[in-house]
Amino acid sequence: MRKRLKRLGALALAGMMLALSACGDNSPSAPGGDAPGGQAAMGRYIEEEYTLPEGVGYVAAVHRAEDGSIKLLCNLDKEMMLGKWYVYASTDGGRRWMQEETPWLDGLGELLTVEAAAWDRAGNLYMQYMPMTQAEFDALMAQMEAAKGGGASAAAAESAETSASSDAPAPEGDAAGTDGEDAGDNGDEGLTSGPQMPSSKLVKVDPAGNVEELGFTLEAQMDYGTLGARGLQVAENGDLIADCAFVLAQFDPATGECKHLYDPEAFANSISYTTLQNTLAMTDGDLVTFYDLTTGEQTGSFSTTGQQPEDGGPKVATMAESASYERVLASDPENGAVYFADSTGVYRHLLDGAVTERLIDGELCSLNMPALRLTDLIVKEDGSLLLLYADGMDRTLMNYTYSADTPTVPDKELRVFSLRDNKTIRQAMGLFQRQNPDVHVVYDVALTGADAVTASDALRTLANELLAGKGPDLLVLDGMPIDSYVEKGVLLDLSEPVGGKTASGEWLKAEAESFKTADGRIYAVPARFSVPVILADEEAARAKDLTALADWLAAQAGRFPGIHGGALSIVHPAAMIDLFYPVCSPAWFQADGSMDEEAFRAFLTDLKRICDSATSEQAEESKAAYEYTGGASYDLLWDGLRWTYDMLGAAAGSLDSVKALAAPDACIVKHGGGELAPLPGQVSGVFVPRTILGVNAESKQADMAQAFLGLVLSEQVQKNNFDDGMPVNAAAFSNGFVNPNPGDPDGMYYGSSWTGEDGEEISMELQVTWPSDAFMENAENWITALDTPSASDEVVKQMVLDETAGYFDGTRTLDEAVTALREKLNIYLAE
Repeated sequence: MRKRLKRLGALALAGMMLALSACGDNSPSAPGGDAPGGQAAMGRYIEEEYTLPEGVGYVAAVHRAEDGSIKLLCNLDKEMMLGKWYVYASTDGGRRWMQEETPWLDGLGELLTVEAAAWDRAGNLYMQYMPMTQAEFDALMAQMEAAKGGGASAAAAESAETSASSDAPAPEGDAAGTDGEDAGDNGDEGLTSGPQMPSSKLVKVDPAGNVEELGFTLEAQMDYGTLGARGLQVAENGDLIADCAFVLAQFDPATGECKHLYDPEAFANSISYTTLQNTLAMTDGDLVTFYDLTTGEQTGSFSTTGQQPEDGGPKVATMAESASYERVLASDPENGAVYFADSTGVYRHLLDGAVTERLIDGELCSLNMPALRLTDLIVKEDGSLLLLYADGMDRTLMNYTYSADTPTVPDKELRVFSLRDNKTIRQAMGLFQRQNPDVHVVYDVALTGADAVTASDALRTLANELLAGKGPDLLVLDGMPIDSYVEKGVLLDLSEPVGGKTASGEWLKAEAESFKTADGRIYAVPARFSVPVILADEEAARAKDLTALADWLAAQAGRFPGIHGGALSIVHPAAMIDLFYPVCSPAWFQADGSMDEEAFRAFLTDLKRICDSATSEQAEESKAAYEYTGGASYDLLWDGLRWTYDMLGAAAGSLDSVKALAAPDACIVKHGGGELAPLPGQVSGVFVPRTILGVNAESKQADMAQAFLGLVLSEQVQKNNFDDGMPVNAAAFSNGFVNPNPGDPDGMYYGSSWTGEDGEEISMELQVTWPSDAFMENAENWITALDTPSASDEVVKQMVLDETAGYFDGTRTLDEAVTALREKLNIYLAE
């Protein structure tokens, strides 16, 4: 457990953007560049969706048999792994599927949970499963319901803190075909008392359907507990390689002996791996490492980013920022190659080679779509590829076939620019290119973290291009000086298409028309929006403005001692400026663009009063957290949990999705009162436009850019939740208030525990379920009533942070801070 938690801590604290580059050769599968003589390079893999068996739910294994057929082990329940399981086979590469007769499956039990499964090259299926009768299942459900009366156990709470999130994606499956569920984890996490689960069994089923029960199960014995298998592959030597959540374990199928454990250096919530000849290849951060299956020793590695780490070890990357979180490996035994696929593309690396070649550009296909979670990769005999994706509860199968007569890069180009990467844009890119295969959507992201470029640098370069009549076709204007662009005439008027969508009710009017000018023109359209909110007792939640809230928080300071207490979870000035900026900055600027110094003085004074209410240890803790993480932020769920246990005066943050309403509601219920409301500031009714889109007035692809803009705001794109804001599309917004899992009344459990200063063990827990209809209806009403858009200019915001730091640390007076900011702003606005 300690090792697991340590790794999870490393994951949470690490952050980096992986800039991917891959080498290529002159084989037909290495696209890029122009052909000799100036002719366009030819050759590209063409994506085509194949139909899976109707009703496919969880997929336990996908396999290419020796005869070239594709086999699939799955159930037909999209919500539960428990049930009946089926085997389907395709003899035409995945186009059509036939259900196989499998009476042996019925003989294993009435209901099964398949924990791990894989076929070997001879057609034998190894399967670890947990059998259960319907009566046992009903009794188990009754026991669990009764156990809920006492609340979640401490172990369940700890497990929830480290690995459960209602907003996080489920761990992806490995190359053996599991959907990544942790059903086989028999470790020390979960409920420590109550209903007992049936024991798992491991069987070998030959091609004739004869079942042999093996005398062991796939479990990795670690110093922090026992880890059960949740994925499986069979090596060419017959050994079973099991994915046991944090390690791979190699078992002798005859004796059950665990020969070797393969423990990656970089944290991995799920390890993707494949076997080839006598070699195991597994992901390890941004590396793929090779191991000898006889000795268990590492024999080599290659970088998936095109750059080898300086110290030779793997880099740790966060799940949100690294393609490695959904990197899937597969092998091509005929050609001695290892394949890997992630959001950036599909790549091939010869086992005895030194070159990694990119076969498919992720930005030209569905790999780029964040709503699709890659689970499996199959290399077919003819070199074409099958990729299996999870799309929420659905499964999508895509085939990729090489076409020598297709341009490597589509003839037409649509350029999109943003300061930071945007998942909603990437989702639209994949759909747009499916609809327009002759168009290459080129997405330029200025601030990747891979270089020293600042927002100011990027915006200066962009401004020069736009003023010269060049630049991208579509701009994602978040963090940019939108008013300045409007004044300079570099954006296209979109009032006609936007007006039509809002008049018909297809788009939310207040949000879609956030940037409507006095003369009725619209040059920028948000696709998403967020709401700064506060969760607190009614008196604080209903404070009329920032000053009233600061009065209340300062008065409560003595109630919340200790480093885990305080008026707010973080009292670092920079974090508080970031929190209150949207609800206050509109008050700082007058109609002519000049600064309202009195309003800004009041803002700084109120924030300092809140900061000064913290104890010295709370201030030091906030500073350390902010500096160590590169900018600690507020979290409605975890701060709400602390507020529920009377450790904080209030929880605050950004409401970035409709389903994020569930946690505050659960906190209010457990607390016995309270309110979720718009964050009090210097202006009221604030929402924050996000994914703000504008079309370059000089674009040669203006019609195409507007079509892309329309797709971004379509229900097809907006129905996906990426926690980057609520939908501006009215249907997607309204549907977000409907319980997506009405059959799951249990929701999610969250918890946290630590040792107090007196040595006492302190724990907190929270069960988050879907809110009541009344709560959701009330929330929808006050959210749609918000009428003050507040978009930030990143350069101005950074100026505020830079010029006020001295005021908060005592090296600059209030007057000096205000004067310094005014002078910087005057210079910036004059540019």
